[in-house]
Amino acid sequence: MKLFKLTFRSSLIILTIAFIGCDKAPNCDLPPLDTRNSCSGPDSTEGLSPQELITRYLTENNITASETDSGLIYNIIDEGNPEKPVLGNDVTVDYSGYFRNGCNFDANNGITFGLLNLIPGWQEGIPLVGTCGSIQLFVIPELGYGANPPNGIPEGEPLIFDINLLDFE
Repeated sequence: MKLFKLTFRSSLIILTIAFIGCDKAPNCDLPPLDTRNSCSGPDSTEGLSPQELITRYLTENNITASETDSGLIYNIIDEGNPEKPVLGNDVTVDYSGYFRNGCNFDANNGITFGLLNLIPGWQEGIPLVGTCGSIQLFVIPELGYGANPPNGIPEGEPLIFDINLLDFE
């Protein structure tokens, strides 16, 4: 059995190597996201527009939200750090996507995306918070998947996303 003798210099090198990259994934003290139940979206929009459905959802759930000129409705839970991502950045997020009936259609933790590759609602909403920020997005179809949503997402249904921005570069 060989024993290795560490000198101060080699210990310093090891410590330096151990800490490289620590600023790439800050330890955000964000609460875990609710993964909700995976089930089907609502059967009907009840003849209401996506904006009206979101307004009803906000009222029923006592949520105060803001709206952008494009129609994105958002609720900033935690602003995070002052520096915010821009469209050219890659973002690392925890997220949960669900319908107004609470059924989850997608979720992931610690996943990295190019912000330019995401739906318009995310491109506009994620830059509203900084690293370690948390936001809730209420996305109308025009800012989501458009007129031809992927399988499992009802046409005309607004989407709700809880997003924790863990990092960006």
